[in-house]
Amino acid sequence: MNKFSKDLIKSLGEAADHTEGRASSARVHVVEVPDVRAIGRKLHLSQQEYAKKYRIPLPTLRHWEQGGAAAGSAGGSLPSRDSPGARTKSAKLSSCYEGRPRPRAR
Repeated sequence: MNKFSKDLIKSLGEAADHTEGRASSARVHVVEVPDVRAIGRKLHLSQQEYAKKYRIPLPTLRHWEQGGAAAGSAGGSLPSRDSPGARTKSAKLSSCYEGRPRPRAR
């Protein structure tokens, strides 16, 4: 068995230990998700203003505010219809890829 296989088996054991609450050497990363609704309120922005200012598709912003996929996911990096210089095709497709990575350009 090669080194990669041994490391993989070891890491799977650590993951199982962690999942079952046993002490393990697995590293745990906690990611804090921003409260998008609270940020908008603090800045006194409507959903439309917030989406336009930060170039977030409005449906994505609404989804985040309702507790859907976390802010910072792939959906936030897509161009919106109002983005300056956004290609028409990309802008029209932006809502189709909400929360998922966009296909690569050919």
